[in-house]
Amino acid sequence: MKIIAHRGAPLLAPENTLKSFRLAKESGLVYFELDVHLSKDGQLVVTHDESLKRVTGRDAFVKDLDYKEIFSLDAGEGEKIPLLAEVMKVLGEDTVLNIEIKTDITAYPGIEEKVLSSVKTLWVDWSERVIISSFNFNTLINVRALDETVKIGLLTREFNAEQAERLKAFSLNMSYKRITKDIVNKAKEMGLEVWIYTINNREIFAQMKELGADAVFTDNPYLV
Repeated sequence: MKIIAHRGAPLLAPENTLKSFRLAKESGLVYFELDVHLSKDGQLVVTHDESLKRVTGRDAFVKDLDYKEIFSLDAGEGEKIPLLAEVMKVLGEDTVLNIEIKTDITAYPGIEEKVLSSVKTLWVDWSERVIISSFNFNTLINVRALDETVKIGLLTREFNAEQAERLKAFSLNMSYKRITKDIVNKAKEMGLEVWIYTINNREIFAQMKELGADAVFTDNPYLV
């Protein structure tokens, strides 16, 4: 199975920071995952929550601050919240990146086009090395409408085969708490890879391997 560094290596460094991604890459991993939002001035900001409070202590939303203000905050251990372009440059084009567009709570008009434009500018082989996912099905529909070649990860709590077909999805991304053998079999019949999140336990890792998962997301780059 492929091992995907979930938000970098958050058990070793503050999540979704450049330090976290560097440490994950130094561990030898090739696959990475991150989350993107849009700042008030339209920058693609890499952080998980819509609110900055958990990560930085600042009680404000990403959408309400310019990136200059966001960059001034401490994301832990003196690390800053980075931009998508910065993370992609740190990772380099010998890696594979799952970008989760965080529109399941906050609407960010135009974020799909900005993400696609950014990855196409930064990585020559982007179509083979970037997977875009989101819990917001309409966001994924927008991504597919913008580009017929981009790989899409259907990130969902309930597997819907019709949605996967409509998106021409590359992978099914589900929680290990919800995945079943029947779902794995159906996904494989449709030609989907099965990517499971978020596993930090070797016993559960073994169970997912037995189930037939193609990849697992983990906070621990040294899980195996």
